[in-house]
Amino acid sequence: MPAVVYGSPAVTAPKPSALVVGTSFGWAMVRYAFDSHLFGDIHLDYYNRTLVEWPANIHAEVHPQTKEWNDAFLGKDLYVLDLLEVYLFAPDNYVDEFLAQLAAALAPP
Repeated sequence: MPAVVYGSPAVTAPKPSALVVGTSFGWAMVRYAFDSHLFGDIHLDYYNRTLVEWPANIHAEVHPQTKEWNDAFLGKDLYVLDLLEVYLFAPDNYVDEFLAQLAAALAPP
């Protein structure tokens, strides 16, 4: 059986950006991502209402389809959806809202 060797990326390698969309459980994912030193730009979209830049802990209200929204939400390398089951099948939940906004932003003109 072949051996799998894991290692840290080269120091000069660009670090991927990450956006966690979710609930209070997203805080742990954001902190772990930061502590891993594997990611560059890390944000939490808290209930699709508040955008948090980490580790600066800067909070901003989410305004879809604005230039600021496009800059913060589009073009991330990794999107993590925190799907808390109590919201999963609820109408108009934060994940459905986020995915609809993302699809609208990415749709051809």
